[in-house]
Amino acid sequence: MGSYELRDLDHPGRGYLYEGKLIIDKTWGHGYYGCAGCCGASRAQMNPDPLGGPITTGAWNAAQAYETCEDLWVDYTDQATGWASANTGVVTLSNAYSNFVGIGGTTGSADLALEGNIERNGVCLTKYFQPHSTQNTVPSISWTNGPVITTTQNVVIGQEIALTGNPGGGTWSIVQPSPAWIAGFNESNGHPETLVAASGTNVLFYWAGPGNNTVSYAVAGASSSANFSVSAPTVTVRPTPGTDIYLTNDGTNVGANCGDETSTWCMTLDPTVGQAGGVSGTTEWIQVVDNLNVTYTPTGGGSQVSCNEPPPLPGLDGQNPYTTAAQFIDAPGEGWPEAKIVGYNFAFSFSAVLMWHPNVTYWTWIPISSTNWGWGATLTLYNGTWGISQIASPWTQVLYGTQYWPEWYSIITNGEQPSSCS
Repeated sequence: MGSYELRDLDHPGRGYLYEGKLIIDKTWGHGYYGCAGCCGASRAQMNPDPLGGPITTGAWNAAQAYETCEDLWVDYTDQATGWASANTGVVTLSNAYSNFVGIGGTTGSADLALEGNIERNGVCLTKYFQPHSTQNTVPSISWTNGPVITTTQNVVIGQEIALTGNPGGGTWSIVQPSPAWIAGFNESNGHPETLVAASGTNVLFYWAGPGNNTVSYAVAGASSSANFSVSAPTVTVRPTPGTDIYLTNDGTNVGANCGDETSTWCMTLDPTVGQAGGVSGTTEWIQVVDNLNVTYTPTGGGSQVSCNEPPPLPGLDGQNPYTTAAQFIDAPGEGWPEAKIVGYNFAFSFSAVLMWHPNVTYWTWIPISSTNWGWGATLTLYNGTWGISQIASPWTQVLYGTQYWPEWYSIITNGEQPSSCS
């Protein structure tokens, strides 16, 4: 005993049949009266619709039909014939596979001959369908001398990104504010180099910051895009300011040094740098002088003279790089001709920028942190003897991120006076 149903096993998809009878199972089953009917396909479609891809690539089509009694779409790709494209200059279509050969759009189609849902003289008639879909070919973006990009690319800051667009002669753009991509790092002035021309078949650049970025390429009225997941290294910097600021006087120049007498340093910076997306890197330090603020009292008395350094600050502190060592160490000093002054006050500030590049074949330097720091002192002549009446001990502010470029407009040597004070 049990619930039951009757089904026509000779004609799959045509449904359950009770031909001219009423069948009722009063205990377990149920029944309906009806005449035999055709439960075949009522309509057809091609999937995906639309279908598209970058030029030189391809994709599969599927031909489906809606089975009335099953109430679902059934795949009949293996029974489809006559695969065709309305414009073979855009897409060629054969055996359910579309090849994207030229920029533009067209229509793809196929032929299906299936048992339909219409009956005539007790026979389910064959129904003919020609499903179709919109097919588009868009430009391709590929790694130069490499594969077409169809998935998100995992890269790191400072890694060279060399792309080729097909067809050539298009325009490149990014969905990200400047300077997310740069043409490189200018070793002579510390500036990120702007990507001047982003048009043509090829583009070469470096990501200057982490994030999810999109590059677009447009040509012949169509566009394509490539996604990049850009990683940056983790970084912490531990500053250790010194306290050893002392008077210097060699009989000609009077001044002060920070960290040369007993501690041998005025400022140390110890970085801890992790990998970027599994890629190791190399570091160096570049330091720029941000401010040279000086006030002095000339010999013979009178009003104090302020001679802060005008542009071109900031200035490169000595050389580029300041050091390639992992630890940053500085012990600056300042001195003036003793015969010119009877009082002297100064305050200097610096930016020590930690630069990083990935250990890959082609790269550029990218900043990953900047430590702002400074020091100062007041020197006075009293009863013929110089002394330090006030000391501005070293201070620090550590900033993290890839936006702190060590830009400079001049070169400052140790102990150099502001030009307006000379």
